[in-house]
Amino acid sequence: MWNRKEQEAVSPVIAVILMVAITVVLAAVLFVMVQNIGTGTPEIIPMSGIVDENNAGWVVSIKGSPVENTSSVSWYIQNATDGTKVAGVTIAFNDIDADGYIGTGDTFFISDSNHDQKYNKFIVDFGESTLEVPIQ
Repeated sequence: MWNRKEQEAVSPVIAVILMVAITVVLAAVLFVMVQNIGTGTPEIIPMSGIVDENNAGWVVSIKGSPVENTSSVSWYIQNATDGTKVAGVTIAFNDIDADGYIGTGDTFFISDSNHDQKYNKFIVDFGESTLEVPIQ
């Protein structure tokens, strides 16, 4: 006849360890899958800027979807004659909804001691793309 000792495939302790390990792996996979549900790609609205001029400078109001975290974005004024960045211009960003992104309703206030000088563009540089707003 058969020896009972030879018929056992896995000891009960190893079986419990394997079941716990499989359960932990499945729970981790399920958690990752559930965490990503509903994070679809939002609709992208192209950004644009509207310029209002006053005695102290310009106000550029942004329209469009949030694009980039403000910590990875730079902005400057570009000179009309030689295309260089203009020094001595103060640019203040107002994140109207305090979300840390540049988007609809946010404004830039551009103050210049030489307000009579004409520049051609206010540039917001996102790294891979730019928003160029003509200012005159």
